[in-house]
Amino acid sequence: MNTLKRRIGQCLIAGAGLWLFNAQAVAESLPSAKASVLDTIKDGKLFSGEVAVLNSAGKITGVIVGSLSGKGAAGDALDIADLPASLTLAASVPNLKGSVGRLSGITLEQAIVNAIGADANIVGNGQTASGVLPLDLNGIRLNILPVGKIVIDTSRFNGVTVTANGQYEVVTNGIVMTFVAAVADMRQFAIDLAAAANNAGTEVRADGVLVGRINGVNYVVQPGLTTEVDVSGANAFSFGVDGLLRYRNAQGDSQILYPAFADLDTLRETFSTEYPGLTITANNGSVTAALGGNTYILMPDYTLSAAPADQTGKSWWSGADGKFYIRNKDGSAQGFTVK
Repeated sequence: MNTLKRRIGQCLIAGAGLWLFNAQAVAESLPSAKASVLDTIKDGKLFSGEVAVLNSAGKITGVIVGSLSGKGAAGDALDIADLPASLTLAASVPNLKGSVGRLSGITLEQAIVNAIGADANIVGNGQTASGVLPLDLNGIRLNILPVGKIVIDTSRFNGVTVTANGQYEVVTNGIVMTFVAAVADMRQFAIDLAAAANNAGTEVRADGVLVGRINGVNYVVQPGLTTEVDVSGANAFSFGVDGLLRYRNAQGDSQILYPAFADLDTLRETFSTEYPGLTITANNGSVTAALGGNTYILMPDYTLSAAPADQTGKSWWSGADGKFYIRNKDGSAQGFTVK
């Protein structure tokens, strides 16, 4: 490994058994390293704007879009300035501005629009300062937020898929980007919530779920993918006749905030272990559980609660209120109904 470091001379991160190098430099400098890259990148090519990920043994385990410095280039984590004190951004939001070698001159933003709009009339409005990518589909506004690393996998076909966690994966020319539905402006949302609910705090989690802490109670929501026009007043939060929470911003965009599971991984792990063969797929807040040809819809509560003392040691239980409860990894509990 020391020889590898000396010959490349571009070690960016050394820690926890992980090394990041400029992929082109590795391929050109070390034939053996190039061979391992070819195993990972199915088309056998490395382009500018890509970084190879090496483990402590010097084996390349993948390639991501970004730069050695991790700042400013396409794919690097976006530097979102002027976040209000009430907003915690746990999600890593990649920069979509700029191009990389695989895209032959077009930007990541345009490549996303091209991939999504292959069979639809999609217009992109450019990534905003808060990281959201607003899109217009025949007059319908979609707000999506890129999260995590942008990775290279040339075995994937171009197009859009929905994952079991309810995220959207956009693939174009071997570039794989992950998105979640988002509010149009995370900063303004946090400011509006703090103003409406006694200095409430907002957390944007890595999976796109929003957690609002109001008077000591955590509310867990997933923004809907689309917005509606509502110019009836100023910024506001309100429940509709359907029982769903809505957020209207100053621009007149109204968006449903669905109740969401705070810890989907624990929910899946808990019930999949107890019921082998069970599959869980996220929808708008709810999840679909399928087992033995039967399908069930699990609808979570908006709020989290403390697990009762008489349920100590249990991963889930049924309550006297007719609901089921799941214990999350952080010790909190969340109720849900089953249909």
